[in-house]
Amino acid sequence: MSEKRIKGYRSLDKAAQSDPVGFLRGMIGPIIDEIQRAPELLLALMESVNSHPRPGRFLLTASANLMTLPRVADSLAGRMEVVRLLPLAVSDWWA
Repeated sequence: MSEKRIKGYRSLDKAAQSDPVGFLRGMIGPIIDEIQRAPELLLALMESVNSHPRPGRFLLTASANLMTLPRVADSLAGRMEVVRLLPLAVSDWWA
Protein backbone atom coordinates (compact mmCIF):
# COMPACT_ATOMS: atom_id res chain seq x y z
CA MET A 1 0.00 0.00 0.00
CA SER A 2 1.23 3.44 -0.78
CA GLU A 3 2.17 5.68 2.13
CA LYS A 4 0.26 8.53 0.47
CA ARG A 5 -2.99 6.54 0.45
CA ILE A 6 -3.19 6.06 4.23
CA LYS A 7 -3.51 9.20 6.30
CA GLY A 8 -1.26 9.11 9.34
CA TYR A 9 0.99 6.31 8.05
CA ARG A 10 4.71 6.93 7.90
CA SER A 11 7.31 4.40 6.89
CA LEU A 12 10.79 4.51 8.30
CA ASP A 13 13.50 6.30 6.41
CA LYS A 14 16.91 7.79 7.14
CA ALA A 15 15.30 10.70 8.99
CA ALA A 16 13.99 8.26 11.61
CA GLN A 17 17.52 7.05 12.25
CA SER A 18 19.41 10.35 12.06
CA ASP A 19 16.86 12.56 13.88
CA PRO A 20 14.33 10.42 15.80
CA VAL A 21 12.89 13.34 17.78
CA GLY A 22 12.38 15.39 14.62
CA PHE A 23 10.85 12.37 12.88
CA LEU A 24 8.24 12.01 15.64
CA ARG A 25 7.64 15.75 15.83
CA GLY A 26 6.96 15.86 12.09
CA MET A 27 4.44 13.04 12.16
CA ILE A 28 0.90 13.82 11.07
CA GLY A 29 -0.60 10.55 12.26
CA PRO A 30 0.15 7.78 14.72
CA ILE A 31 1.19 4.76 12.60
CA ILE A 32 4.85 3.68 12.43
CA ASP A 33 5.38 0.56 10.35
CA GLU A 34 8.19 -1.96 11.02
CA ILE A 35 9.50 -0.21 14.14
CA GLN A 36 12.18 -2.88 14.63
CA ARG A 37 14.04 -1.36 11.67
CA ALA A 38 14.70 1.88 13.56
CA PRO A 39 15.53 1.12 17.19
CA GLU A 40 16.80 4.71 17.43
CA LEU A 41 13.14 5.78 17.66
CA LEU A 42 12.51 3.90 20.90
CA LEU A 43 14.04 6.47 23.25
CA ALA A 44 12.28 9.31 21.40
CA LEU A 45 8.98 7.39 21.67
CA MET A 46 9.51 6.84 25.39
CA GLU A 47 10.18 10.54 25.97
CA SER A 48 7.16 11.54 23.90
CA VAL A 49 4.86 9.13 25.74
CA ASN A 50 6.23 10.26 29.11
CA SER A 51 5.62 13.93 28.31
CA HIS A 52 2.11 13.34 26.91
CA PRO A 53 0.81 10.07 28.44
CA ARG A 54 -2.39 9.75 26.39
CA PRO A 55 -3.13 6.11 25.41
CA GLY A 56 -3.24 5.33 21.71
CA ARG A 57 -1.00 8.13 20.47
CA PHE A 58 1.10 5.72 18.42
CA LEU A 59 0.38 2.48 16.60
CA LEU A 60 3.58 0.53 16.03
CA THR A 61 3.70 -2.45 13.71
CA ALA A 62 6.45 -5.04 13.56
CA SER A 63 7.11 -8.31 11.84
CA ALA A 64 9.54 -9.29 14.60
CA ASN A 65 8.96 -9.89 18.30
CA LEU A 66 9.81 -6.49 19.75
CA MET A 67 10.19 -7.81 23.28
CA THR A 68 13.27 -9.79 22.22
CA LEU A 69 15.07 -6.56 21.31
CA PRO A 70 16.94 -5.30 24.42
CA ARG A 71 16.20 -1.61 23.95
CA VAL A 72 12.46 -2.17 23.49
CA ALA A 73 11.94 -4.08 26.70
CA ASP A 74 13.81 -1.41 28.66
CA SER A 75 12.44 1.75 27.07
CA LEU A 76 8.80 0.85 26.42
CA ALA A 77 8.04 -1.34 29.44
CA GLY A 78 4.72 -0.19 30.90
CA ARG A 79 4.17 2.13 27.95
CA MET A 80 3.03 -0.32 25.30
CA GLU A 81 0.62 -3.16 24.80
CA VAL A 82 1.32 -6.04 22.44
CA VAL A 83 -1.57 -7.32 20.34
CA ARG A 84 -0.84 -10.42 18.29
CA LEU A 85 -2.81 -10.66 15.07
CA LEU A 86 -3.62 -13.86 13.26
CA PRO A 87 -2.96 -14.07 9.53
CA LEU A 88 -5.84 -13.30 7.20
CA ALA A 89 -7.98 -16.21 6.08
CA VAL A 90 -9.37 -16.47 2.56
CA SER A 91 -12.85 -15.72 3.95
CA ASP A 92 -11.56 -12.41 5.40
CA TRP A 93 -11.05 -11.01 1.91
CA TRP A 94 -14.79 -11.08 1.20
CA ALA A 95 -16.07 -10.23 4.67
